[in-house]
Amino acid sequence: MIYRWGSRSLDHRDQLHPDLADLFDRALEMAPFDLSITESHRTQKEHEALPDGATQVRWEDSKHSTKPSLAGHIDPYPIDYDDWLRYYMLAGVVFAAARDLCILNRIRWGGDWDRDFRLSEERFRDLAHWELTDG
Repeated sequence: MIYRWGSRSLDHRDQLHPDLADLFDRALEMAPFDLSITESHRTQKEHEALPDGATQVRWEDSKHSTKPSLAGHIDPYPIDYDDWLRYYMLAGVVFAAARDLCILNRIRWGGDWDRDFRLSEERFRDLAHWELTDG
């Protein structure tokens, strides 16, 4: 099946850094299920309105605060935040897409902040979160 971004996903996609937008596009092509982009750039007001525990950084330190955004959220659709298995499956797809695009060393996932692939040690999990780094 061929999946396409919906209008809300496209609005978020337009706010992403081009490399992150390309990564999400490639993941959509490769994924065995539909996807949705649910976060990109955040204003300071939007960031400060997040529920307690939804972020670990101040707005000025967030990769969501940049334009274009250096961070985005991509979710399996339909969205079920309790379905961790689909997020872990999606992580494999996104990592494969990053490898295809030669940016594997430039991405960080909210399920493995320190990039050591020891997922059980993570205290803060943001499984939909992907960001570009300096390498």
